[in-house]
Amino acid sequence: MTHRVTLCIILAVAGCAVEQPPDDVLDQELFATVYAELVENERTLSQWTTYNIRKYHPDSTLAKAGVTREQMVATMEYYNQEPERWQEFYLDVVKRLEGLQETQSGP
Repeated sequence: MTHRVTLCIILAVAGCAVEQPPDDVLDQELFATVYAELVENERTLSQWTTYNIRKYHPDSTLAKAGVTREQMVATMEYYNQEPERWQEFYLDVVKRLEGLQETQSGP
């Protein structure tokens, strides 16, 4: 009987454990920052100057943040496993993009 109670407790605790993302998945703050910069860079690249292409190329943005393409892909795949994760993420990205627009617009 004692073993059954112990087993039930272990299973209950294991079932309540918060799933930790794999090591190659970026934390939401860094993921949102990089993603927002990539979105903003896409808008900037519409001006198609050589300077903009070099400065705002996705690889430049990732390198600046210390992020690899593989980490971005792993993070997106992680978020796709539970689509609800995207909702909070996109709210964060929208706030960041609004902040970038305000910064560029000036007072």
